[in-house]
Amino acid sequence: VALLSTCFWPWMFKNGGFKFFVKFCEKLGVPWPVGKYPEGTDEKDIEELVSRLQQMVEDAVAAIPDTVDLTLLEAKATGELPQERLINLCNREMSKAITSQTLTTEIVDGGSRAAAQTHEKKSGENQKADRSLISDTYNELFAWITKVNFPGDVAPPTYSYVDKKRTQLQRR
Repeated sequence: VALLSTCFWPWMFKNGGFKFFVKFCEKLGVPWPVGKYPEGTDEKDIEELVSRLQQMVEDAVAAIPDTVDLTLLEAKATGELPQERLINLCNREMSKAITSQTLTTEIVDGGSRAAAQTHEKKSGENQKADRSLISDTYNELFAWITKVNFPGDVAPPTYSYVDKKRTQLQRR
């Protein structure tokens, strides 16, 4: 639970960021049709023009009288968008919380050997901690099952991980 609690806020912000990112992509990816009308045009005619422009966005086609002035405005963006930066930041933070390392999430152009060795060591420590947590949980479960099903002082079975590398080295 504690591990996932550190991911809660990045996950919330990421989901909120996606909502606005999708809206932004819609606005950025679709040209904005602008219809011009002469001053003094009836409200009904203006509503009709707006309706046709909306249909044009949905259907990507339009048939308009030659008296209507229509232009398409296109949005331009360069570089990484703020929404994209937010989503990438949240992904990195959640990844660091779960894997306890940054090498695979943050070093984009290449990493150093020292960083790789440090992360490999940290990964091994995390694996040992995970194994210990699982072993403790299994052993507690076995103790309960033994206590419920076998009266008296019966020792419960125990669970432990066997390190394959250590076993292979001992055999040599």
